[in-house]
Amino acid sequence: LTTANHPDVFMEAYVKNRASPLFFIVYLFVTLYFFSSVLLAVVYAHFNELEKKKFRKLFLHKREALRLAFYVLGNDGEGVNFHDFMLFMFEYKPRIPEYHVMCIFKALQKDPAPQESLCLEEFYNFYEMQNLQWKKVKGDGENYYWYDNFSEKIKPFFAFMHRVTRFKYFNSIMAFIVLCNALYLILFALITSYACGTDGADTDKDLDDKYCDKDRFKATHKAISGSFIFTGIYIIEITIRILADGPADYFRKWWNRFDSVVILLSFILLCFEAGAGSVNSLTYLIVFRPVKLIRLLRLKRRYYDIMNTVFFLSHRLFSVLLLLVVIFYFYAIIGMEIFQGKVFVGCCDKALFDVGSNYESNASHPSAHVYWLNNFDNIYQSYVILYEEMIVNNWFVQMEGFVSETNVGSRLFFFAFWVTTVICLSVIIAYIVDAFVFRIQASQKKKKCSIHPDMFECRCREYRKKRVEIILRGSEINQLKYEITLLEETRRRHKIRGFSLNFMIRTHKRIDFDLIPSNEIWFTGKRLRTREDLNLEMHRNELKDWIYDREQHRRELQENPEKEKSLKHILWVKTKEVFFFLLE
Repeated sequence: LTTANHPDVFMEAYVKNRASPLFFIVYLFVTLYFFSSVLLAVVYAHFNELEKKKFRKLFLHKREALRLAFYVLGNDGEGVNFHDFMLFMFEYKPRIPEYHVMCIFKALQKDPAPQESLCLEEFYNFYEMQNLQWKKVKGDGENYYWYDNFSEKIKPFFAFMHRVTRFKYFNSIMAFIVLCNALYLILFALITSYACGTDGADTDKDLDDKYCDKDRFKATHKAISGSFIFTGIYIIEITIRILADGPADYFRKWWNRFDSVVILLSFILLCFEAGAGSVNSLTYLIVFRPVKLIRLLRLKRRYYDIMNTVFFLSHRLFSVLLLLVVIFYFYAIIGMEIFQGKVFVGCCDKALFDVGSNYESNASHPSAHVYWLNNFDNIYQSYVILYEEMIVNNWFVQMEGFVSETNVGSRLFFFAFWVTTVICLSVIIAYIVDAFVFRIQASQKKKKCSIHPDMFECRCREYRKKRVEIILRGSEINQLKYEITLLEETRRRHKIRGFSLNFMIRTHKRIDFDLIPSNEIWFTGKRLRTREDLNLEMHRNELKDWIYDREQHRRELQENPEKEKSLKHILWVKTKEVFFFLLE
């Protein structure tokens, strides 16, 4: 089934009967290709069902939490006013600036006209709006630039940098430079390989001083000047983008941060490589030079989506990988108790399939027969052999070695471990497939809305969570200024003079509305779509049923409070009865 010893396993039968491979072919097709795929499909379907139940439970719990918070803040359901909402936000997010609170308060209101309070239905959308990043924009929707308040003498320079980055062929030119860098590295490696005699060159020819000095890495070291040129171009590009967008906006995007770290790392490694000279210990730095080619992922949107999916998966896969480590630890402890000291040099001469020859050698022939290193003598070696068993390459060699030194029951240990890891790896694959399906569906939704922007699901606010536009009018600005003054007065009255990082950050992000002559200020809130947004869209037809069932259950509990008590305590009461019965 694992094909680790295929086709060796049926060669003896093949000699006696030429039709015998048909049995193994059918067996592999049924077990490896069919039932393994069915297992993955079952795991994925069960995974989707669990994800749906988890989302339903989380959605209803969030809704219930908002309902309780509303009745605490809203004076028993009369509505949440801005003052109470701002105090609530300062407890929820201590560093959030005051105008962000007003923007969220305004975005939650269904009526665009100014309102004094939020109703319960509006407050239910809090989790959808609370992560929006708000930015002041012009009345026509155009963004303010970070250099708008600069001197008129230097403002044209930054405006020119902005026009350069917005040039429609700018990204294509940089992609072409990255491709040239890749070709440069490939061609130089091929020329060096040929000159050093590895590709049919005349090795008797005196090329040592000119190309490689009998060391291919040193030859590649001479290509450092070209790498410095390309790295310098990348640094200039990053500098232009920072001058155009501003440091804050540029480094807010994860891809820009990642790109900057890659280029900075490449430049540092090139400097080390240039200063290494004849120091052979630093020649390994050459292998890091192609790291810059990661920028090729910017060539196509699909590659960019793949990188987004990888980052999206990183925190989700951590829990699954942690589970895999725990499984390894569980089997490693059992293996150390059962098999410790059982495998050594020269053992396993009675093992089946003539695997004992793999345990005969010692340090005199370390490359051929050193399977005695695969043992359970300590936790580290236990992890190594379990990893080899999970990969299933020559896994039967280790298993038969331990079986020859113990008994046939040892096979159960290795079979159980293999089945456990197959199920765990199927869960990991389900995570990956589910993440890519999520990305594909989100991209299709975005493409559909770009083609048909007038569709209800594209115009409705519940679907436009990535971008929300609001207008703060004069009365709302005055109310915000009054709340800020009230907070400052309260701080002075209570003589709060200690250092507060949250207050300092909030004050730093504060907007001075007195310097804005207009009575109306436009703000745009943006955030990335999350999996929860897609789940809301996919299960929108079921949300009403979930809400109705929860409200019906809550009414039943209000009419009969003893019902919840009996449901909660029945298992506990039975457990205590069993416990005291066993004590007797």
